[in-house]
Amino acid sequence: IITFGQDYYASYLTLLATKFDFTEGPLTSHLGVGYHIDQIKGEAIIEQTAQIWKFIKEFGYQDCKPAMAPAMVGPPPSEAACLAPYEGEWDMEAFIGHANYIHMCTRPDIGQVLKILSRFTKKFGKRHVEYAKHLLRYLKGTASEGLVYRTGLPMYYQIFTDASHASC
Repeated sequence: IITFGQDYYASYLTLLATKFDFTEGPLTSHLGVGYHIDQIKGEAIIEQTAQIWKFIKEFGYQDCKPAMAPAMVGPPPSEAACLAPYEGEWDMEAFIGHANYIHMCTRPDIGQVLKILSRFTKKFGKRHVEYAKHLLRYLKGTASEGLVYRTGLPMYYQIFTDASHASC
C-alpha cells in the first residue's frame, strides 16, 4: 500500500477508520507476542512473557519454585509410564496446545520436552504430568526469555535449530 504513495496511504487509512477503531504506531505486541526493537543497538527481542504467565496461571503454577532446565533429570516418560496413572485432574491436551504455541513463536528450547509429551495427550501417566509440571517450573524461571536478533554480525549463514538427533 505504501508503495503507491502517501496520498493513497492516507485514503486507505481514512477508509479503514470507517470500519475499525485503530491507532497507527510501532509494533509492540501481537497475539500474545511482545516485540522490543532497538534500532540504535541493532537488536530485536521477541518474547511471550504475558502468554507464559497466562499459561502458568491456567495450570496453577504461579507459586512454584523455578527449574533451571526444560527437562527433568533421568529418562523421559515413555509408554510404560502410562501404567502408573495420574490421580488428579490434568488437561494434557490443553497443556500441549498452549506449550506448542509458545514453542512455535519464541521458545524453541522447550521443543524436546514438547515432542515427548505430545505423544501422550489422550493416555498419560503420573510421570508424564510430572514432566509437564517441570516444564511449567522452567517457564516460570525463564518467562521473560525470548528470541534475540542482532545486526552487525559477520556475513555468514546463521542456523538456529531445536533439533536433537540424540533421541533418534
